[in-house]
Amino acid sequence: MTTTTKFTAKVFSVILASGLLAQLAPMAEAASWKRSNDTQVSTKGSWKKTTDVTTTDTSTTSSSTTDTSTTSTSSTDSSTATDTSTTTTVADTSTSSAATTEQQTVAVDINITFQPMSQYVSVNNLTTLNVSATGSGTLAYQWRKNGVAIPDAVKSYYDISAATMDDQGIYDVIVSNSTGSVVSNSAQVTVFVDRTANMFWQPPTTREDGSALALEDISGYRIYVTNDAGSLEATYNVPAGQYYHYFDNLETGTHYFTITAIDTSGTESDFSNLMSKTIF
Repeated sequence: MTTTTKFTAKVFSVILASGLLAQLAPMAEAASWKRSNDTQVSTKGSWKKTTDVTTTDTSTTSSSTTDTSTTSTSSTDSSTATDTSTTTTVADTSTSSAATTEQQTVAVDINITFQPMSQYVSVNNLTTLNVSATGSGTLAYQWRKNGVAIPDAVKSYYDISAATMDDQGIYDVIVSNSTGSVVSNSAQVTVFVDRTANMFWQPPTTREDGSALALEDISGYRIYVTNDAGSLEATYNVPAGQYYHYFDNLETGTHYFTITAIDTSGTESDFSNLMSKTIF
């Protein structure tokens, strides 16, 4: 038997989340509260980083043999000149230079174990870039955006809070210690306008007079969307058994959402707690 007694609004809770971060969880009534995705909930009264090669010029040392120009001494001088001309050490020093360079590279005692990762963040929301590294002594960090050092960004992480389009770019971090420095991989931060919202709710279980309300007595739900001016933007009818609704292409501004339940006799419940989402 169906009664026409109105549903109680106190047990009819609703959650509004952004399209990327939506999740189902119970929500207690309060004057206002804020989720990590910056969805604002309000209970307003109305909808609202060479060595030098030294060559010795030994070819001139055979000039002393020119004073004795008689018989076959010139052949002795010639052999002496040949011997001395082979004393150059260019090849040996170039090998030494390569070994020195390799030794210098190994000497930097820093190993990045976790590289910064590219991020997508919606306008006015928070995202964090992270790096992990090991090495001797104390490690220092300097984050950069598009190759330019960011002031005061000297921790192993970098927060972008309340992101704007100006925060979009290529980020990396220089990790250094007493042995030298290493540059991390680059990470792309992309900022976008999130024009979506997901609405979740729990069905009411009692009527206004305290009597039980069975799920089979609910025929559907109706969502109301209004704006700052108080004008009704849209209504959405949702069938019974469905406890979420997805919104997209929301225009810039603040949108307010509330929902009612309708029983099999057509009686509509009180409005649920009021949700809001601001599109920047």
